[in-house]
Amino acid sequence: MYTSPEHRPWHQAAGTINGLRSWTARRRRAATAQLMRGAFYSLGSGIVSLFILWIQHQRW
Repeated sequence: MYTSPEHRPWHQAAGTINGLRSWTARRRRAATAQLMRGAFYSLGSGIVSLFILWIQHQRW
């Protein structure tokens, strides 16, 4: 039986699992940032549109 660290499958599996966890955490942060960016762009567009409609209504 091999006892060197390179031949211990549970150590390799633990490293792979930890790598996947950190990758998913980075992706989750990126996805959250994209979602927030989209929400704020939509909110800004809506506010500008309402402001333009208000201006048009006031001038006519």
